[in-house]
Amino acid sequence: MPQLSTANVLARMAPTERPCVHQALFETETLSHKELQERITNLVAAGRDGYYEALTRTLGSHDTGRVLDGNDAPSLLASVEQYRSPNGLLFIAATDIGINYSKLRNEDRVVLRPDCGFAAVVDGMGGQKDGDRFAHVLAQELGKYPNDPNTAITNIRSLTSSMDSGASACMGSVSVARNADGYFLRNAYRVGDVRVAIIVPTDEGLYVRETTDKTKANERVQAITNEIRLRALATTDDVALEQLREEFIYQLTAAERERNVVTNALYGYASPIDPIWENIPLPPGSFVLLLSDGITDNLDVLEILFLTPKPLTSQGLLETIQQYTTNRMTNFEQIREQSRNRKPSEKYSDGFLQNPKPDNRGLAIIEVPR
Repeated sequence: MPQLSTANVLARMAPTERPCVHQALFETETLSHKELQERITNLVAAGRDGYYEALTRTLGSHDTGRVLDGNDAPSLLASVEQYRSPNGLLFIAATDIGINYSKLRNEDRVVLRPDCGFAAVVDGMGGQKDGDRFAHVLAQELGKYPNDPNTAITNIRSLTSSMDSGASACMGSVSVARNADGYFLRNAYRVGDVRVAIIVPTDEGLYVRETTDKTKANERVQAITNEIRLRALATTDDVALEQLREEFIYQLTAAERERNVVTNALYGYASPIDPIWENIPLPPGSFVLLLSDGITDNLDVLEILFLTPKPLTSQGLLETIQQYTTNRMTNFEQIREQSRNRKPSEKYSDGFLQNPKPDNRGLAIIEVPR
């Protein structure tokens, strides 16, 4: 983690955030720079945990929570932020531009609302087509509506209307709560390549629950195709066939758009989406992971767990991801060249299953206390 100091605490406060930071930490909305330095110096002296637990209250005061953009971060470890929620959950998040990434800007965003048990990772798409701007707007909206991601998705229609029509984003979000029975995953949403995973300790080891790309929308596309093909085979009337063709294009376009929303990316015209999971118990020592494809294109979730020192900790998971994705991004050309003749089922020359790929990296980890 970055060194905790008065200077870097001050640097992390955007001017628009300062009034609520001041209010949350010091019960006043205005402080002179000298007063702020003195108070933060005392807070820093009290230790990292005290600082982050106090700053967590800020996220409940600021209307978008904490959005990390990683634009100035040369590594995940340089951008990491840690918070403790009021009900005891540990949040660790980080994002950076990655290694050898040609676009030279970060299109990943991480959103935190520990006060609501909420975290999200957003991965902008579209290259030069406003992908980073689109991701930032979506991240801010998700932070405003941590208990209702679909309101955030609906709002991006008007907020992104001036952007390039090719701009889009993948996203994953989770909301963790606590009741009399313990912690549980209230809901999880996912669109596209952001991976969501739950790691639960059991007597036999670790149980991993992970998102897949199978969706009802894919089934609907296939059903439409089959239905209209069968109807077309049953007629020889040219007019009827033309009508079927038009109906097929219309229905398939609508279904493909729905499938795009569910399995590919959110565009400005995105429709509301259903949660992928709801009300899943999280025993003590569980982890919830949100990972952008800059991580999972290089390391499978199970590989991450295998490589992380035991017992698992959020910090250990972060350091493992940083180490191995950096190595693979740094040497991706050499690894690909050495693996040119590999069979599809074989590992790459460095022993991993995934194709090494430079990209932005973004992650959020929620750790349930033991």
